[in-house]
Amino acid sequence: MLRSVSKPATEPPFIDRRFPATMQEHATTPASPALAYVRICSLQSVASGAGWHVEAARSLSADLFLWITKGQGRSTIDGITRGYGPHTAVFVPAGVMHGIEVGPRVQGYAVFIPRGMEPGLPRNVMQIRTTDMSEQGEATRMIEVIQSEMSDRREGFDRAVAAQITMLSVWLERRTGRNERAAPARSSAAQRIVRDFAALLEREIDAGKSVSDFARALSVTPTHLSRVCRDSFGKPASEVLQDRIILEARRMLGETDLKVQEVSARLGFSSPAYFTRLFAQRTGLSPSVFRQRHSRGAHV
Repeated sequence: MLRSVSKPATEPPFIDRRFPATMQEHATTPASPALAYVRICSLQSVASGAGWHVEAARSLSADLFLWITKGQGRSTIDGITRGYGPHTAVFVPAGVMHGIEVGPRVQGYAVFIPRGMEPGLPRNVMQIRTTDMSEQGEATRMIEVIQSEMSDRREGFDRAVAAQITMLSVWLERRTGRNERAAPARSSAAQRIVRDFAALLEREIDAGKSVSDFARALSVTPTHLSRVCRDSFGKPASEVLQDRIILEARRMLGETDLKVQEVSARLGFSSPAYFTRLFAQRTGLSPSVFRQRHSRGAHV
């Protein structure tokens, strides 16, 4: 049902194709190259996006800092699933495969930081829950300052944002000993396959490739690829692939002026009708209705 298509020559400026539409509420101006891809959003906006409660398993080109202030759920990061509750910080380095459950009662923030922007940020997954009110307030204030600076864009805001991100890295560093995900990372062949699959998905999500194509590129059988995906994320490779395709479709529909037929073609579908059926099946909305409800009206 999918076919290979060439990538269009034009792309909206300063859009990271790997960020979902619901996670681009505030962005710095292109005047600061490193800061141009800093993103911050409320977790409530993620929960309301197309009625999805679980983001597709995927890896990002940026570091991800989650600060959960209310609610609970689960996260599967690098093949390990753990629950989270109120006042929990979760840090996911760039390139690590993950899926975060964000239900309608979850509140907090998601901050996306370009890879390498802050050398002090950890290079391992972290999850820290704090019961100390001063620690909770400190984390919330740092994020709110970043949000305010990016929104107001007053003189020197780029340095102010960079300074707060540095303080965020210090906040994490001082709590390394309480990392609930501090167990030594498994470096099994299965995890390497999952990581390589995630990297291929991000690079070739619009290439119209099937699970068999990805398995061939990874020098494994489709059955083995599905097995390691199921072990890591509780779903076969075909479902991981479809999740990621629909997530990219949501981004295109919400952030660009591309027609539904063009979105379908860019994602490698041979039939716009099949794309529409799959999108509606996975999100509960047709592409046109999704665009009406979630379009921002202009490119970020």
